[in-house]
Amino acid sequence: MTYNFCDEYGRPYVLIREQETRQKTEEKNILAENIDNFCGIVDTLSTSVGPFGADKAIISADGEVTITNDGATILKEMDLEGTPMGRLITQLSSAQDDEVGDGTTSIVIIAASLLKEAKKLAAKGMHPLKIIRGYEEALEIALGVIEKESVQPAKEELHAMMEKVAQSTLCSKVVSRDIDNYIKIAIEAVEAVQDARGEANLELIKIEGETQMGMSELIKGVYISKEFSHFQMQKEIEDAKIAILACPFEPPKVKIKHDLNITTVEEFQELSNYEKKVFAEMIQTIKDSGATVVLCQWGFDDEANSLLMQAGISAVRWVGAQELEMAAIHTGAHIVSRFEDLTEESLGSGCVVEESGSIRIRNPEKTCAVTILVRGATAAIIEETKRSMQDVLCVVRNLIRDPKVVKGAGTIDLLCAKAIVEGMPGSIGNGYSKALQELPMALARNMGEDPIAKISEGIADNIWEGAYSKKHQLILATQTAKSIIRIDDVFGV
Repeated sequence: MTYNFCDEYGRPYVLIREQETRQKTEEKNILAENIDNFCGIVDTLSTSVGPFGADKAIISADGEVTITNDGATILKEMDLEGTPMGRLITQLSSAQDDEVGDGTTSIVIIAASLLKEAKKLAAKGMHPLKIIRGYEEALEIALGVIEKESVQPAKEELHAMMEKVAQSTLCSKVVSRDIDNYIKIAIEAVEAVQDARGEANLELIKIEGETQMGMSELIKGVYISKEFSHFQMQKEIEDAKIAILACPFEPPKVKIKHDLNITTVEEFQELSNYEKKVFAEMIQTIKDSGATVVLCQWGFDDEANSLLMQAGISAVRWVGAQELEMAAIHTGAHIVSRFEDLTEESLGSGCVVEESGSIRIRNPEKTCAVTILVRGATAAIIEETKRSMQDVLCVVRNLIRDPKVVKGAGTIDLLCAKAIVEGMPGSIGNGYSKALQELPMALARNMGEDPIAKISEGIADNIWEGAYSKKHQLILATQTAKSIIRIDDVFGV
C-alpha cells in the first residue's frame, strides 16, 4: 500500500507500507504427531515385557543407577513430565501400578498399539469420533470374553491359584531365583493383615532392606532399623509395656528468643541440677505409667539415656513416624504428643527384641502389622526386590478381592482379538484386534521366538493372571487411546 505526502517545502514523496502477509502453513496433523510421540516413548519398553524381558539401566543426574524392568519405574525415572505424551504414559502406567501392581509395561504397549491402528484408520479418512465409538464397542466385546473365560477357583484351591498368579508376576523379576520363598512371604503377609471383611490393607505391610547375603524373611510384627540407645539396656523384653512418644524427651524450652548468661560455676551447677531434676521427673512419669520400653520420635541426650538405663527402661530414639504408627497399631498403644499425657492407658503390649542391630516388636495375641525383610548383595538389588514385592502384594490382594482368573501369557488377548474380528467386522474391529495381538507378539520376540509361529501355536503352559487385572488393563489402555484420539490441537500457555 502506498501513501502520497509532501514535505515542509512542498516536495512530494511516496511512503510505501509493507503489507503484513500471513503465510498459510500447512495444517499439522496433530493426531499423527501425538501418536508418534506416544509410541516413540513406548517402543523403548517393549523389550522389557514378559519373563524374558530385558532390564533397563537408568542413570540419574546425580549418577545414581537404577536397574529394573518394571514399566512404571522406568517411566518415572525417565522424567517425562516435560512432554504431554510422556506425562500421559507415566500416569497410565502409575495407575496400573497403584491399583493392580502387575502389567505396567503391558498396558502402555496395548495403548500404543491401539493408537498406531487409529493412526492408520485416520490416514484413510476415518473421523476420530467414529474410531472412538468403534473402540468402545470392541472393548465391550473384549470384556465379555474375559468374563466368559474367567475361572473362579474353589475356596480350597484359592491358595494354590494365588501361587500360580504370583509366579507369573515374579518370574520376570530379579527375585526369580528364590521365587518360591518370595511367593510364600507375599501370600502370608497379605493374609496376616486381612480384616474381618477379608480386606487387606497393604499400608500395614512394610518392606525393609538389609545389605547382606541370606534369605529374605517375613517378620510378623514391626521392624525398626535401630538399636537400644544404651548398650547395657535389656535386649529382650517378653511382656513389654510400650510407650510411644512423639514429643521431645528434654526439659521444656521458653518459646521466645532469649539469652542465658552463665557467669559462675554455681550458676552452671544450678542449671545442670535443674536438667537432672526435670529428667528424673520425666523418667518417674514413665515408671509410674508402668512402661518398660520407650519408642521416641525425638532424640535425648546422654544424661537422660543414662537415667533410663538405671531405671531399667529400654529406649529407642529417633524412630521414624511410619515405624511409630505401625508400632502403635500392632501393640495397641496410643501415640503420646505431650509428655504429661503419658498414662497406663496409653501403653501398648508386646515382645520387644534387639536382634542383629535392629528392634523387632511382636504381639503374641494378634498380628496387625508385618514387615518383609529383603536381603540382597547390593542396594540396587534390594531396591528392585522391594519394587517386585510391592507388585506381587497388590496382585495377591486383588485376587483375594476378586478370585477370578484367566489364561495368561497372552492367551486371553488372542481370544479377545478373535472374538472382536468375528463380532465386529470392519476396519475398526480389525484394528483393535490387531492391537491386542501386539502383546503376545512382544512376549514371543523377547524369548527369541518367531512371533507369528508362536502365536499360531496358541498354547499356554498353565499360566494364569487375575481377571480383574486384565479388565483394568484393557479399560485404562482404551480410555487413554480415546483421550489422545480426541485431541485436535496442542497449545502452550
